[in-house]
Amino acid sequence: MVTDEAGRTGSTAGTTGTTGTVRTGGTATGTAARPTTAEIAAPAAARPGRRDREADLQPGRFPDLSWGEADLAASLEAVYHWVEDEAIRAAAWYIHEKKWKARWSRALRILAILLATAGAAIPFVAANDDSIGFEWGYVFLACAAGAVAMDRFFGFSSAWMRYMTAELAIQQKLQQLQFAWTSMLITRGNRLPSAHEVAAELEKLAGAAAAIGEEIRLETLAWAEEFQSNIGELRSLAGRHDS
Repeated sequence: MVTDEAGRTGSTAGTTGTTGTVRTGGTATGTAARPTTAEIAAPAAARPGRRDREADLQPGRFPDLSWGEADLAASLEAVYHWVEDEAIRAAAWYIHEKKWKARWSRALRILAILLATAGAAIPFVAANDDSIGFEWGYVFLACAAGAVAMDRFFGFSSAWMRYMTAELAIQQKLQQLQFAWTSMLITRGNRLPSAHEVAAELEKLAGAAAAIGEEIRLETLAWAEEFQSNIGELRSLAGRHDS
């Protein structure tokens, strides 16, 4: 389990998330309107009645359901919605977190461009104006390099790209899950599923949850490798200065 720079706790596949609304008892009923990824990622002020966005992508409990013959359909539906909610919540987390990473990345890159441009222009201005020392060009160029290094070592741009990639991958897995579930409902019609059919669908849902968890694991692993690489570069630079 690895905690990244945004406070997220990565976990093994299929175990992350919170427990959504559990539907139990009787046969499956109609599905109520469910929040979209964009709605979950929206600011809390725009979503009355919702808690503030969670700081960590933490693991949650699997729903405690009844698997008696009369409850099979409702319990299977509850598990599906739990997996769906996990995917929506994970995608929404990445959507929210990538925003401030993108802001820092753009700000530092723009600052670097402005400083580098000023640093390159100052010697030409100093050649025609004795009140401006050409040495300031080096100062501006050094500050531009510092802005790029800050983005590099704090990982704003790389995290932005990782979060976008992970969010798109989770969205794809979510759509595959939703279409597969809808196809199953159409095929089943109004009849109640057998225990064998429910077990088969649970295996598919477990596979979908594992695939979503795997995307989170891969993104967290990429962050850990990048973090170790940056630490190694800093130690190398510190060693050069000491020598």
